[in-house]
Amino acid sequence: MTGHINIHHDDDDDDDIRGAAELASQHAGSSGDVSLFSGILDSLMQKKKAAEIDKDDVDEPTAIKNHKKYFDDDEDDDDDDVNERNMGTAAAIQALKTFTDHGAADASVTGGAAAPGKSQFIGLALSEASKLFDKQSAQGKVSSGSTKESAVMQAGEMAYKIYLKSKGDASATGPGGGVGGLMDLMASKFMK
Repeated sequence: MTGHINIHHDDDDDDDIRGAAELASQHAGSSGDVSLFSGILDSLMQKKKAAEIDKDDVDEPTAIKNHKKYFDDDEDDDDDDVNERNMGTAAAIQALKTFTDHGAADASVTGGAAAPGKSQFIGLALSEASKLFDKQSAQGKVSSGSTKESAVMQAGEMAYKIYLKSKGDASATGPGGGVGGLMDLMASKFMK
């Protein structure tokens, strides 16, 4: 055995999202492969370890507005704000909606794979961002400086923030029904 292996894990252990890249790839189809999503997850975990992900940095009204713009054919759909951050935020909310509508263990959400709820949710967010970026790009709405990687990273960050925030909210209100219960709690705040 060579090198040092860190076997310490906390409640938000990286292993919980190891399956997210595979799930994202299955859900994204031709819009993204495992290597794209694995790279994003590695970056996301680096940001988490550096304490750069703040669960309190979730602008709920803006997130809902972005989701309506990209996923609900909002009549107020101007093209001025098509950027990676807005697409990523919208994708994370779409993932939350899909996750809670279909349930944490639904094979249609997980691509038939079994995985922890956090992994499913983050994987869904990554895939939704990848598909959304491709759709917007095909319509000529994405600026030349925008990258799919950045949009997907934004979705991953927002999904992780939503997950952490839902955990915090559940702790404040008492024990819930696992990850699915946490996400239902969060969805009820976003989908009023």
